Amino acid sequence: MEEWLSYLSTGFKAIENGTGDVPSALTEMAGMTGHVFDAANSGFPIIIEFWRQAITEPAIWQQAVRPYTNYLVFFEEMIKKGIAEGSLDPSLNTEIAARLLMALAMGFLLQASFDPKGASWTEATISGMQIIIKGLRR
Repeated sequence: MEEWLSYLSTGFKAIENGTGDVPSALTEMAGMTGHVFDAANSGFPIIIEFWRQAITEPAIWQQAVRPYTNYLVFFEEMIKKGIAEGSLDPSLNTEIAARLLMALAMGFLLQASFDPKGASWTEATISGMQIIIKGLRR
């Protein structure tokens, strides 16, 4: 799990630093995440089992949810950056917008684990992000 998350984090930072604006970066990140969903469906049940067992151990649970909270902060900072650059609506609640992005990612990850061949998860994730970005734009 840590290798997978490290891969995502490294890629997200590279995209954030190498893309012109926040909406473009988020769309590119969605494509990267979608590829992971396409490939990771066999490992997701292991993650669910880990979370189930971690709930009973507070110290382990804190470690298990740390990536979630880190990505939540990361996406909230991305939303703030988009507002500052003028590409996103300044009236956005940045915390809720970040949670919406997390919901997209976590929802598609769950769907990909239940129905691996039900969609191209890369295409679905990119399309879903584009729909969300339309609502976030200025």
